[in-house]
Amino acid sequence: MRSLFNVLLVFTIILFANSCEKEELDTEIASPVTIDHSKDFLQDLTIERADRSSVNFISGEFDGKLIYFTTISSAYYYNDTSWNGYFLKSNGLDQINLIRQTRTDSVQLAIFISQSKMFTRQQFPYNIKNGVNAGIQLINLKRVFKVVPGSSEDDSMFTGSTFYSLKVQVTSFVDNTLEGTFEGPLKSYSGSTITVKNGSFRIKVKVDQS
Repeated sequence: MRSLFNVLLVFTIILFANSCEKEELDTEIASPVTIDHSKDFLQDLTIERADRSSVNFISGEFDGKLIYFTTISSAYYYNDTSWNGYFLKSNGLDQINLIRQTRTDSVQLAIFISQSKMFTRQQFPYNIKNGVNAGIQLINLKRVFKVVPGSSEDDSMFTGSTFYSLKVQVTSFVDNTLEGTFEGPLKSYSGSTITVKNGSFRIKVKVDQS
């Protein structure tokens, strides 16, 4: 009797193990791992020694990939006065634009801060909030002209705002040089998300009062 019981016990264990293996297999088949190729451009970027020592820069870890934005494209710089400036209007409005690209001019990152009233700030660090808005754009320049801007297929631009979950802090503003940090999610129109950690910037801006 004990021998028959042992045989039945072994048979039951084998059946249970097989059912578990089948369930795991079915789960794997039903939920395949998808790869987001819209973010492949991050891995193609390289960091050079000169990037780390640049006086003016924007940097950060984008989905774990450390990137330095240290250059300005000459094709745009001489024709666009909105680059890297602090614009003060007579009606009290202001706008700060910080824009840098990678050395290969393949990826651009821009930080926009509106209504900062930076010249009147007495204490730093200053967290962007309460009526002041900061936005960030990460643009894959090699992709931007291949998709319809703003469409559900647009995976060329990843954006974030302090109105939502992006965090931007200005740590110093001396001699028109703006320094600070940022972190949070950047999302594309296609639904992809890039998470930024340890973001920082240091850029001397030109002041334009009109």
